[in-house]
Amino acid sequence: MKKKLSAAGLIPTKAGLIIALVIASAAKQSAFAQSISGGDIHSLALCSDSTVRGWGNNSYGQLGNGNNTDSNVPVQVTGLCQMITGMEEENIISTANIFPNPFTTHATIKFSRELSAACLRVYNMFGEVVVEQRNISGSTLNITRGNLAGGVYVYEVWDKSQKVCAGKAVVY
Repeated sequence: MKKKLSAAGLIPTKAGLIIALVIASAAKQSAFAQSISGGDIHSLALCSDSTVRGWGNNSYGQLGNGNNTDSNVPVQVTGLCQMITGMEEENIISTANIFPNPFTTHATIKFSRELSAACLRVYNMFGEVVVEQRNISGSTLNITRGNLAGGVYVYEVWDKSQKVCAGKAVVY
């Protein structure tokens, strides 16, 4: 089954698949697919604006938008924000920036203060720890992709039993 690129997404046709996607948002801005995954008759895309969009058959709710209505154009998957950013951000004692984000091979987190004996934990979307680094010191931290698959991850850094920062990182 081929999909043609339309102004708002991909529309099924009969001859294969074009791997390209532009999604028009309500604000008339565009998000570009960073990663596309498909089932038999539906597809999902992780987009450059950190949203997930789905289109196609939705008989069993596989588009993740809270209903069972099929869609020829990408619809935003709902309910992911809690999973992606659901970590408590209270009592964070530092500010930090991660760059580049999204990343392919490595990223750097720059902290607003020096760390000593800190710990980084990276979680997948199931809440499982997939990366842990201990005894971190200094004001920057390098994260390497290693065996991480493309996707969205949540990270947190603790220093002396206090949460220093938390955020999300996108690997593509």
